[in-house]
Amino acid sequence: MHRTLRLDDPLLPTALGRLIKEARALAGWTQAELADRARTSQSQVARLELARRTEPDIVVVSRILAALGLRGSIEIEDRAFDDRRRQRDPVHARLAGYAMRRLERLGWTVRTEVPFGRPAPRGWLDLVAVRGADGLISEIKGDIPDVGGLQRQIAVYTAVAGQVFDTLGWRPRRVATLVIGLDATSVASRLTDNRALLQATFPGHPVAMTGWLERGGPCRCPPSRQ
Repeated sequence: MHRTLRLDDPLLPTALGRLIKEARALAGWTQAELADRARTSQSQVARLELARRTEPDIVVVSRILAALGLRGSIEIEDRAFDDRRRQRDPVHARLAGYAMRRLERLGWTVRTEVPFGRPAPRGWLDLVAVRGADGLISEIKGDIPDVGGLQRQIAVYTAVAGQVFDTLGWRPRRVATLVIGLDATSVASRLTDNRALLQATFPGHPVAMTGWLERGGPCRCPPSRQ
């Protein structure tokens, strides 16, 4: 059986204590016997089983689990680190700066590197903007090595758009998603090779999108998928 205990779960001490008590009972050991095998004290085992330690000692817990024949691990999702590394890339930074200045000249209010996810950020949006009733989320790419990954990113950004705009105090009635890529041979080649797939993900026409970005008004592209 595989159990997942989340570090950010406020009920983690209770779940961990229940697991240790259940495993100890199955082994037929007293708390003192388990403590002796795990090189800790009986009171430490008791506090863990009763969830009286709000911040369990990872080293002690690891020894107790090992003594019970259980193997635990800590899984860390580092996608947010990838976002931050990418945003610190000089090419990415220049692209983001250019996009921000261009949009601001067109009357958009712009925020860059906007976090999303609670209680801790799951990632950062490169650029979020609003102008009147229109909202914009933009992903900025100096390269596109993985078109499938780009599609998944856009799906996540579309899903969190409402939350992000609420956090900023913005209430757009229509939101579009835009990918800004570096004008480079490698990017152009990737776009050409995956034209059909990208057209399905981004059905908006570039000319229509450009007109909407510059002048506002009706856009013939589907909301939130441009």
